[in-house]
Formats: sequence, C-alpha cells, structure tokens
Amino acid sequence: MLITRRVTNEKELEKIFRERYRIFVERDKDAPIELYPNGIMKDKCDDDAIHIACYDSLNASLLGFLSVVLKLEDKIKLPIEEQHDLFIEIGTAEIMRLIIIENKNIKLKGHILNGLLKEIGNVVREYNLKRLFLVTTKEAYNIYVKIGFRQIGPYRLYKNISNECPMSLEISEVNNKII
Repeated sequence: MLITRRVTNEKELEKIFRERYRIFVERDKDAPIELYPNGIMKDKCDDDAIHIACYDSLNASLLGFLSVVLKLEDKIKLPIEEQHDLFIEIGTAEIMRLIIIENKNIKLKGHILNGLLKEIGNVVREYNLKRLFLVTTKEAYNIYVKIGFRQIGPYRLYKNISNECPMSLEISEVNNKII
C-alpha cells in the first residue's frame, strides 16, 4: 500500500533533497554540481514550497516526490519565470523536481504518479489555483502532455546544462480524475 503526504519533517526533507541531488546532479547531470557542494539539491524556493512524497506503507521507503511552489502574491517569482523570461499571474503554482524512484513495476509507477497528482489536486483546491506550470526535458515531455500540460515556450538551457521547455496546465480544463 502507498501513502502520499506533505512532508515537513526536516530529516525527511533532507532525504528528498539528497535523492534529488543523486538523480538530477549525479545521474542525469541536469544541474551543475557547483551549485550544490554539500550533496543536497535544495534551492531558495524550497523554503516556502509544499513538498509531497509517496512512501511504501510496509517499509516507509521513499518511492516518489515533488515540490509545489505557490505564487500567491506579486513579489514571488517562480523559477520558471526566471528561466524562461515569463510573467506568471498570481493564483498559480509551479511543480518542480518530480521524481519516481527507479522501479521496474510499471503499474506501481502509475500508482505513485496518481498519488502525487491527487495530492497536487488537494493543493489546487486548497489555494484555489487557476493554472500549474512546470519545466521539462524531452525525455519526460510526453508524460506531462498525457496529463494535460501544453508547451508554452521554446526549449532553453538551464544553467547551460539541461535543455528544458516551459509547460502550463489550465485547471478549468482538467479532468477531475487527474486533479
């Protein structure tokens, strides 16, 4: 059985940030190692983000996670705005660093993704969000298109390393089974 929940515990958050580092910096080389010298991939926006994780209820192992950065006032600038020179309206959020930890069971991966999406849906309803944003690589692009995201700008290099495009999801157009 899976448990998906918001994570606020510092030790659990550190484990998520270390796993991010392992995947995004070491394995995929999508982020520069010099930005994260301590082996923890944590950015300034993570201090105010909502962190969501999926765990195996039997052994409490981390199966997947993501972060949601809310834009509830003008002074907040989402990472996607800086990376892609966009202006994003209030009442929206950016989904960042979605990871489903390597597992050969495709059905389990689907359940993990569905659990994470369900919790995103709770955040959307709680904050009455109008739109979600994210950036993605070509490798993950089709997953987001299947959910309902649309590309809203060209691919650009992130920190001269990872080629990523911005995407948007209009909440009013989403099937309630997804969010």
